[in-house]
Amino acid sequence: MTDVPQLRAAAQELVERASNIEAPTYLSDDVENGLADPITLTSLYDTIRLSDTRIDSVDNPLQDFHKGVVDESPGARRSSRGRDAPPALHDSEIARAHAKTLTALRLLRHLHQLVPLSEPHLLVTLVASLAAFTDLKDAWTTPKVCEEAAGLLKDCLEISKSTHRGTNGLVAALLQEEIRPLFAKSKNYALTQQGRKAINPLPGRFEASEHEIDIKPWKYRHVHIVTLFKWVLERVDASTVENNWPLIIPPLLTLIDDEATEFKSKGCELLILLLKATHPDFLQRTGLGEVFQDAVMPSLSYLPTLTPETESLQLLRAAYPALLALAHVRYPRDGEDRKQRIRLLGRILRQGVLKGYVQSGEHVNIAEFLVLQIAVLVDEIGVSCVKYFKARTPVRNVLGALLTALSRI
Repeated sequence: MTDVPQLRAAAQELVERASNIEAPTYLSDDVENGLADPITLTSLYDTIRLSDTRIDSVDNPLQDFHKGVVDESPGARRSSRGRDAPPALHDSEIARAHAKTLTALRLLRHLHQLVPLSEPHLLVTLVASLAAFTDLKDAWTTPKVCEEAAGLLKDCLEISKSTHRGTNGLVAALLQEEIRPLFAKSKNYALTQQGRKAINPLPGRFEASEHEIDIKPWKYRHVHIVTLFKWVLERVDASTVENNWPLIIPPLLTLIDDEATEFKSKGCELLILLLKATHPDFLQRTGLGEVFQDAVMPSLSYLPTLTPETESLQLLRAAYPALLALAHVRYPRDGEDRKQRIRLLGRILRQGVLKGYVQSGEHVNIAEFLVLQIAVLVDEIGVSCVKYFKARTPVRNVLGALLTALSRI
């Protein structure tokens, strides 16, 4: 049993201080309700754990969405996830949610200083919640929130190292208990249950009775899980990757295969992180090099006007580096490997850059990005790239424009 009066006083002091500055006062009531009765440390953390204050609801107010409430006013932010996307909240509502999160983080930090968290199952929950606030690109995260979360995560990792789990055990638990369940209904028939390439994959099936929101909770109700997935992949090594391969690959390919450019680009970014920690020999044994390639290559064709320029640029900036990283991990050596690597890079140049440049039209930002990619690929391929610029197609005109653009950079 913990010192309840001390915890109550510390929590009340912190909440009052945060509420006076930038947090809504209703959080104080929530905390007081949790501290009113005799408690253990477990119930205290359970009362104010961040899974109750996550701001994925900021971008996904499903209770309003299911009621058919759509706010079209200028002050509301909107999502680009298609017709199933819920309406976004007003800036004032987002600000209140940010403040509530910051208050909860400060409260956790103060409580953690009084009585450090040591229960393994609560440590997993806490780390999963904190890691959701580590990417400043996310709408629910602010610099202050990110700073608070990073400090607490550092302490949690130190505690994890001193327990029987260790960091690798914590990563495995996050993959098994937090990430995998949210991707369980998103099947990829190109994989076996062990996360390897299927010899004769069956065509995908879709049950008409299943709504996409139910099949893809990671895309609507729990969008924070992608940030957690990123945090995990930033901390794995080759051994951890091999031991948890079946837990990593299905959600990763699900993101890359999704039709929304936002999640496709995040999937490509996560693939780069995974490849950095994957040994080439292991990738070859799994047979997934070709699966990754087939999953990412279609992203190169997401171009205007079918795809909005901003979305196209976001996806291209993730897809090209992912394919380049894949080429080096899949074919890392000289000799025959180098020939295969050049063949793959040539395909990227031909089917991606040159074809994309022709289709980019008046979209200058797309054309400029593709010019930079051709410089990278020519440097990788070397003199062999000459065959891709033979004067037998419109590629001749493309080459002239590319060289002119390169001279201006």
